Amino acid sequence: MDTNTATFSGPIAAQERKAASHIKFYTMPKLIASKFGDQHGIPNNEGDELKFTYWEFFPVTGAPTIEGVTPTSVPMVRRNVTLRLLQYSTWTIITDWVNDLHPDNVMKPILKNLSDWQAQTIELLTCTTLLSGLNVVYGNGSTRIGLTTTISRSLVARVEEIFELNDARKLTEMVGPSRDIDTTAIPESYIALTHPSMKDDIEHCYNFVPVRKYGNAQKALTNEIGSVEGTRFCTTRFMKPWASAATTASAQTTFRAAGVDTNVSGGASADVYPIVFLAEGAFACANLNQTKGGKVKMKPVDQADSGDPLGQRGTVGLKFYFGATVLSDLYMVRAEVLCTNPTKQPW
Repeated sequence: MDTNTATFSGPIAAQERKAASHIKFYTMPKLIASKFGDQHGIPNNEGDELKFTYWEFFPVTGAPTIEGVTPTSVPMVRRNVTLRLLQYSTWTIITDWVNDLHPDNVMKPILKNLSDWQAQTIELLTCTTLLSGLNVVYGNGSTRIGLTTTISRSLVARVEEIFELNDARKLTEMVGPSRDIDTTAIPESYIALTHPSMKDDIEHCYNFVPVRKYGNAQKALTNEIGSVEGTRFCTTRFMKPWASAATTASAQTTFRAAGVDTNVSGGASADVYPIVFLAEGAFACANLNQTKGGKVKMKPVDQADSGDPLGQRGTVGLKFYFGATVLSDLYMVRAEVLCTNPTKQPW
């Protein structure tokens, strides 16, 4: 891909549009969590909020109507969820020395770094939103502080049962990897997002199927490691654990503690790792004008002004708008478990 804009030659507005297109090209494939949310856009000059309105289901009782007796009316129950866009931005300096003397095209690594920053910012904001969900199950017991086990097939089955009891539908599409906000069909499944350190425990779940044994491994999701029952597991480092949040650990198992591999059996504290299970309609993401891209702003080197009379410094920056919100806790479950230290286990 041609990104030869290092010399700042030609109209700046055209270069800024070209750079924004490149950043979007690099950013889209790096997104993980946000791909599974409902995608929305707020048009220019129409405020910073998007309101979702949902009507709760009528209760199903199976009670017959009595002849000649008017049944009790059922009220329509409305629920509103508001999503607000916020702006995020960063920028860097290009000096005249780099512009005049550096042999390589410096704009290409700058645009890649800006795309990494944008993707990671979106990922952090999305995961933070997902971790705020209210529907929680634990690997054992009923509190975070008392956890003593890691993930198991039975925990996955319990979450899937919760979804089925709530009439949750499996995901059948996600945001595609292209520059535009289009959707890509995926095999019907629930999605689970967790920290990369959980990979070993998930792989040792009964009935785990690794990606390499899929019928078409090339259709694996970004950072997907495999599936258990009807759930596909993907990792993102922004599903961060709560350090030393469980005060006791099993004497037979060594768990991670304080972010390092440490033997915490015998009453020490262990880190608690989240696993967020998603069904269709669990959360939504929004941006400006229905695009994951942002706006690039450039100031050429050699352009003198009162703050830089010799034109020694050029700048390249990116700003974008983004927001995420939980739509329904019925369609999202956060499981909390411990993470086994694989170097201390017999497997």
